[in-house]
Amino acid sequence: MGDEAYYWFWGQNLQLSYFDHPGMVAWLSALSNYLPFAPKWAATRLIFVILSTITFFIWLKVFLRRRSQLDSTNIHQELNLFTAFLMLNPFLGLGSILITPDAPLLLFWGLASYYVLKILEEQKSKDYILLGISLGLGFCSKYHIVLFPLVTLIALAFEKRLKVFFSKKVFLTIIFGLLFCAPVLIWNFQNDFASFKFQLNHGFQAPKPYQLWWTTSYLAGQILIFNPVLMFSLLFNFKKSLFKISALGQWLFFLYSSFKAKVEANWPMTSHAAALVDLDTNKKKIIRFSLIYYFVIWLAVPVFFLTDFGKNKMQQLPTSLTVYEIAPQLQAYKPLYGPTYQLSALFSMLTDTPVYKLYGLSRYDFFDTLPQSRPEEKKFYVLKYKTTEWPITYYEFSKVKVAEFPKYDLEVFEFSHE
Repeated sequence: MGDEAYYWFWGQNLQLSYFDHPGMVAWLSALSNYLPFAPKWAATRLIFVILSTITFFIWLKVFLRRRSQLDSTNIHQELNLFTAFLMLNPFLGLGSILITPDAPLLLFWGLASYYVLKILEEQKSKDYILLGISLGLGFCSKYHIVLFPLVTLIALAFEKRLKVFFSKKVFLTIIFGLLFCAPVLIWNFQNDFASFKFQLNHGFQAPKPYQLWWTTSYLAGQILIFNPVLMFSLLFNFKKSLFKISALGQWLFFLYSSFKAKVEANWPMTSHAAALVDLDTNKKKIIRFSLIYYFVIWLAVPVFFLTDFGKNKMQQLPTSLTVYEIAPQLQAYKPLYGPTYQLSALFSMLTDTPVYKLYGLSRYDFFDTLPQSRPEEKKFYVLKYKTTEWPITYYEFSKVKVAEFPKYDLEVFEFSHE
């Protein structure tokens, strides 16, 4: 996918943090440069397959420790069901191997959950420290980790265990949390807090008036992805438990956000894992219908993409399939500048020549911070979507269309400037 290639591109241009997101996804992607695998996408993908496998076992440990605290009597059956629902959930199963900031966020959210459970039992200083490290590294993964202290403290208050958690050792959590998220804080301080401002505006200040579909699509997406049978079971048999309240708190936060701007379906990903930890596995009908639902969904998805409508949807997405099809026809057009960060990154990853997005051609992103995105050549070529307006900077250039790809709504222009 285009976003995955974009994060790989960050890894080829390492920084303490980035405009769009913190740096963890880039730092992990950069490790692929040291793996003896080719092509590049395979090495990068392997890093995240390993990461998601570690994450999977961390959440198993969270589940087992939580169930031991609840004195569960049927732990093996419960563990099997928890494992099945983790793997069947599109975010937590197949989706967890994607190269995105959500992958390390899910890892460190799980670690933080594990150390909260340990603290409630043992009150050891090292667990407060490891909690702080987990939160700090989570902040280097995605800013959504700031919800963890909020929803956890609310949940502990409902469980009447705040006093158990709070002691002078909490300062160790704060100190180590700040220490391990220092790269993001330093970068934002050096760059006028550009990333913080972008994410706040992205989540709470849409450029257009409120649209009802922001909220309805968010609610429908969360219910369908989490599993409507499990969702309604959780809501209608709600008990004041640590992980259910944590999940509900996250869903409510993003519900509120959906009245301010469009919410991406993956933003509450960690709520899905948390909700499954306290899943009631005693109701056999609910479990059976939940498994049937997932069977139908996973059967329907590949069938959907075999339909004409599904194929058209895939063509609209910037993926490696697009690049492999049109790249051979673009060999004669050099230097070539891209239309968006997704396609530019895909061309850079999958061909031998770096392709930089033309400065200002789409929304501001990491490419716009690079001097290579501002052409200095007297003649150059630009790959552009037909519906995209030219930046005012390039009005004075003479330009001629030299190629087009109607299937992908793309065209190529030759620019010259004497």
